[in-house]
Amino acid sequence: MSQAVDDHGFYEEWETAKMMELQDQELRRARKGAWRLPASSQGKAVALLYILSAFFFVLLMALIISSLQKRSLLLPSPSVTAVWEALEEARLRSEKVHAGSWQNLSHVQQFMEKQTSGEFTAFRRHLLNVSREVENMRAKMTQCEADCGKALSDRLRVLGERSPPSAWLLPLMGNPWFELFTKLQKKQRSYKAAVKSLRLWRARFR
Repeated sequence: MSQAVDDHGFYEEWETAKMMELQDQELRRARKGAWRLPASSQGKAVALLYILSAFFFVLLMALIISSLQKRSLLLPSPSVTAVWEALEEARLRSEKVHAGSWQNLSHVQQFMEKQTSGEFTAFRRHLLNVSREVENMRAKMTQCEADCGKALSDRLRVLGERSPPSAWLLPLMGNPWFELFTKLQKKQRSYKAAVKSLRLWRARFR
């Protein structure tokens, strides 16, 4: 009977040990399953990893290309520098030519103004002298006309008192004083016309 009890106890211990071993194996499998993913999930993860890697590669290449373009813009090539220098030199040359032409034009304008002003001043002086001479001649002619006219009118009055006009008018036609009076009247008219034209010229040039 004691042997049966011992066998029963041994069997219980063996079952307990076996159950513990099975539980231990299940725990290990559960731990391994927790760290492992299913095959479909692993494929999705690998595909996502490839996609992210490709995206970051494209982004890196874009950044590198943009930085290279910026450097190329900031640091121009020798040909571009030569073109810019040629354009700047052409611009400076054009500005110099423009300034020189304006300076020459201003000199020519000053010379023409001086020459024109000198000629105009000389012409005005000459015109003033001529007008003075004409005024003097006009004054003399007016004085002479007044004197001669007075003398002639006095003589005509005396002759008219002595005889009728028909008697002294014909002899008067050949009288030098009468002819002088007629010439003086004609000259006075011509001098008046000349003085009028000179006054018009003077008013135009003022």
